[in-house]
Amino acid sequence: MRIAPVVIAALCCSAAYAQCKKERALTKAEQGFYAKTKALAKALPAAPSGWQLHPEEVAAPAKLCTDVDAMFKKGETRLNLVAETEYRDPADRSAKQEAAAKQGAATADETKKQAELEKKASKMDAGMALAAVQADQQKLSQAQVDRMNRAMHEAGLDAEARIRVSLNPESESSTGCGYQKTLAPLKVEGATYAFAGTCDFSSNPQEPEGGVLLLFGGWSQKVDGATLEATPTYEPKKSHTVLQSMSVVISGDGKRPDELLKGVDVKALAGMIGK
Repeated sequence: MRIAPVVIAALCCSAAYAQCKKERALTKAEQGFYAKTKALAKALPAAPSGWQLHPEEVAAPAKLCTDVDAMFKKGETRLNLVAETEYRDPADRSAKQEAAAKQGAATADETKKQAELEKKASKMDAGMALAAVQADQQKLSQAQVDRMNRAMHEAGLDAEARIRVSLNPESESSTGCGYQKTLAPLKVEGATYAFAGTCDFSSNPQEPEGGVLLLFGGWSQKVDGATLEATPTYEPKKSHTVLQSMSVVISGDGKRPDELLKGVDVKALAGMIGK
């Protein structure tokens, strides 16, 4: 499980945190927040048959910047973290990937056509006619890229899947897709909201084919076609160490996300809210 502990406050992040003048040790309650990741690991499914599970050690930050304490007290910020578990098929696919990469090479017909277009363009002045020829050149090049991307996607099909769990996140907008193609409500008992979606992987062969998003705790959400805007609703008076919201993203190819979802202990995850 890859853990990236973050405090939702500019004072405790990246370069700003490096400039912190005073630090303090974590309280027992804050250490307990990060200890919740142990419960997360138990709630996630085992690796599919023949696959390997790739967890990473969960570790809380050694110290926190005291600059953020005032924000904690006012409820303006809270602890959060992102934990990602990887599931991989150990089969060697290098030969398939090398063959797929070669699919981007121009065919004899494409090379001939490109030469004809270049010759044609060299005899033209700027204008609509030249623009049309350049558009044809671009289409020809894009066809090669698309062909290679499809082959690369097939070569790596169902090679891995991921489950990302976010505690006290800022927002969610997809089911694990870089570009969300479709989105539909899903009924999952125990989750406040759930969605199933598919990804547009045409320009990125490493993009998963689809995924599932589960939301726990208080959330406001708006869906417009394949566009999702989900934002947690936090109660400022509650301690920054309380888990008020959670999101779970399960992404992969084909039916893999649905199969992994069946192994998730949704009840256990839901039971962590408010603690």
